Amino acid sequence: MTKTKVMIGLEIHGYLDTNEKLFCNCKNFHDMKQIKPNTNICPTCTGQPGSKPMLPNKQAIDKILQIGLMLNCKPNIIEDKKPLIFQRKHYSWPDMPTGYQKTISGAHSDNVAVNGNFWGIGITEVHLEEDPAAWNPDKGTVDYNRAGAPLVEIVTEPEFESAEQVEKWLKQLVLTLSYIKAINKDAGIKADVNVNVKGVSVRAEIKNVNSISEIKKVIQSEIKRHLKEKPKVMET
Repeated sequence: MTKTKVMIGLEIHGYLDTNEKLFCNCKNFHDMKQIKPNTNICPTCTGQPGSKPMLPNKQAIDKILQIGLMLNCKPNIIEDKKPLIFQRKHYSWPDMPTGYQKTISGAHSDNVAVNGNFWGIGITEVHLEEDPAAWNPDKGTVDYNRAGAPLVEIVTEPEFESAEQVEKWLKQLVLTLSYIKAINKDAGIKADVNVNVKGVSVRAEIKNVNSISEIKKVIQSEIKRHLKEKPKVMET
């Protein structure tokens, strides 16, 4: 008899509630669509030749540490006195003018905080990175207003078992972090969603899903698709 167990994990991105972008003095508006395209920019956040980033926004560093503590994580910078090292995540895409994203993650980096738990779900890591620009593939245009905005990434363990559980958990997460003004709940979140049905299918990842309602729909659809798969592993 095949035993099935739904396993869902999330990589959640939220916009930090700061006054400025991560590596420049451009304003960090929570709704970049309210201003004209490409008006909240500078040589740094548009990757102009010869431009150099400023030191990381202290307000963003403070808020990422607050988030880690709220999620009951171990903050590496405090307990182990490890430096926060930004890595270059290279990729060639219109929304990344420099050709790389600056992020505190990767094989040679220590995450800001690790090994936490929130509402019964394990938190693998919490780190800080910059947001890319907004690319519209249909029109072929890029709006750099949000390029360089500070993002928190929260990676969970694959411990969710249903779309409804994920929905409830995410709402509580956004509400809790908005209480300490770490993120702006009106700015929304986006997530990479990992779904696996143990004993039936292999893990699948759905990238860049916007809004809690869409995350729920994606999970429901993926679970149905996985359950139609021919069992890959038989357990007794």
